[in-house]
Amino acid sequence: MLLSRHTSTPKQVAKAIVGSVWYSVGGGVAGPRSILTIERNRVREVVLDPDTLKRRPVTWAYTFDATSRKLTLTKGATTRRYRLKRASSDYDTGEEMFYELTNSDAGEVKYANEPDDCSI
Repeated sequence: MLLSRHTSTPKQVAKAIVGSVWYSVGGGVAGPRSILTIERNRVREVVLDPDTLKRRPVTWAYTFDATSRKLTLTKGATTRRYRLKRASSDYDTGEEMFYELTNSDAGEVKYANEPDDCSI
């Protein structure tokens, strides 16, 4: 199941989040700075090194509260917290929804479930 306008109950959201892919916003010509793939038991992040322009994988443990729509990533002593928010919809079909993972911490990366125009 993909995140769509029909994804509204916590059970639907919890099911749809597994297998979803998230692109950091504002990547530029080198593509997104990082890409998150939420798997069943972990989050796999591919991070772009700005100096070498090479990507390296990072694995996170995670929890997702479908009711509050909060995603928490942990790796050792590092924790990142995000909130899943609806950003917009496709005006032509009304079906496809664009979502964001936002973080209130200054300097943290925001993610979208679609890459921006410069990141594809």
